[in-house]
Amino acid sequence: PKPACPEAEANATAACLLPTTVPQGTFTYMLIQGYPPGARIRIRVTQPNKKVVVLKTKADADGFAQAHWYALHNEPLGEYKVRITGGGETFDSAFTVVEPVGPSLVIQPRSPAPKTPAIVSFAGFEPGERLALARYRSEGVENGEVRFSLLDWDEVRADNQGGGQAIVRKGQTKGAFYLVRVYRPGDPEPAAEAVYLVGEPLYLRYPMGWAQNFVEGQ
Repeated sequence: PKPACPEAEANATAACLLPTTVPQGTFTYMLIQGYPPGARIRIRVTQPNKKVVVLKTKADADGFAQAHWYALHNEPLGEYKVRITGGGETFDSAFTVVEPVGPSLVIQPRSPAPKTPAIVSFAGFEPGERLALARYRSEGVENGEVRFSLLDWDEVRADNQGGGQAIVRKGQTKGAFYLVRVYRPGDPEPAAEAVYLVGEPLYLRYPMGWAQNFVEGQ
């Protein structure tokens, strides 16, 4: 089953933000449920600096829709007001962007279309720090674990705010999971990681990291 808002009935009309406290370098998941199939949904986000961003989505055949707000390393700190309208309903909510709590990595979008770029954003590092981004593609499941093989490896440097972005284009095969990890030089353990799924929805029920399910291909 698809995810539902906490404390909401599975088929009730509802909208929620998960979580409502968002460190830079992470995201809040906007979950919308119980709408008429095909309903057009407008999400208005007012940032702390009063800038307004409008996101648009549409309910699927089950009345379900989703959106994400990515709090990047240079995102303003403070409260973001959210108004979700559509299908004859209006929901008001808010989330708060706070400073990074440590190294983090997000992929935008979490479900890119095949053969289209994805943006890797990282935050929570030292200004000017040299880093490496490694991208892996799933090669199936082995003994209950997702098996990944290394696809590419790029060197990046954090800006003066301890974050940055990189665009990835290779691969992007429909239905495949991709795992992205950021490493510090000389450290075999990743400082942060994230997954994305090409051409299909990646719902909140999927794990945010795959460390417990990771087998690197040879």
